[in-house]
Amino acid sequence: MAFARVVAALAAFVTPAIALADPRLLFAFTVVANAIGLFWVPRLPKARELEDVPT
Repeated sequence: MAFARVVAALAAFVTPAIALADPRLLFAFTVVANAIGLFWVPRLPKARELEDVPT
């Protein structure tokens, strides 16, 4: 949880600078992030698949 918050804080810190420098670069980062979310994240294992459930 802490790692995710640090990454989000760094992204929030850098995003305005990227937007001022080159808005197209910010758009490219957004497209890449959306592609990762659409194609890679659904392939991750679900929590139920990771834990051993005694039967």
